[in-house]
Formats: sequence, C-alpha cells, structure tokens
Amino acid sequence: RLKKVPCKIYWTESPEKNVYPGRLHRVVDFNPQSRTVVIAVRLDEAPVYKKEKTESTFPIVEGMFCRIEIPGKTIESVVKLPRWSITFDETVYTVHDGRLKTMPVKSIRTEGEFTFVKNLDNGTEVIVTRLVGPLEYTRVEVVE
Repeated sequence: RLKKVPCKIYWTESPEKNVYPGRLHRVVDFNPQSRTVVIAVRLDEAPVYKKEKTESTFPIVEGMFCRIEIPGKTIESVVKLPRWSITFDETVYTVHDGRLKTMPVKSIRTEGEFTFVKNLDNGTEVIVTRLVGPLEYTRVEVVE
C-alpha cells in the first residue's frame, strides 16, 4: 500500500517560482528485475496563478517536465561507516578507554561503500581497519 505522502512538485523551467503541493497517488508500474517503481503524483489543489512583475507562473499540464521532492522516512541516531568496518555478525570494533571493545550494531541501509548503522553512542571511536581475530580488551593505539 502506498501512503499518500505530501510532496512538492517543481516545474523544471522555473523551480524557484513554480512550486506546487501534491501527494503520492498510486503505483503505476513495478519492475522486479531492476527494483524500480513508477508512481503517479496528484496535485493537491488548483494553485492560484498570478502575474509577478514581468514573469507569470504557469499551471502544471500534461507533458511538462517536473522535479518531484518526496520526503523519505527519517531515521535518527544513525552513523555512516565504511561497510568493511562492520563484521558479518553485525558488530564493530571500537576503542573504549584505550582498549578494543566489540559492539553490536544494527545495519539500516547500505549505499555503495558505506553502511548506516544504529546502536552507537555519539563520539564512539570505531576502528575502520579490517581486523583478523582481534582479542577483546587489547590495548589500542589510535593513529589518525
């Protein structure tokens, strides 16, 4: 089910003057091979068009190129880490009081070479170098 999320529709020829309120309306097509979806957006209401100085705003009509801003889900308290710094069992190696400590994390999303994780306190030092068989509470010297 598609939530009727409010979004903004910008006419690409004049995005600073032509912004229209809209909502997600329906899924038009889904391609499982490319994992892409085509959606339809509907204008909320007919905006009031008025002349401003020398330029006028135009109504959005079929065939116009538009840019649509759809807000995504907001996730709080996430940290962006190199994906290789997260082990296969979703832990990271951190430095706590000058010693190595393994911390569990929850991977939220991976984009290219980076993974966004939860469950890390702000300011936690994470070891981003891949370690093989490290010993818990081993003294660690941080090299910037």
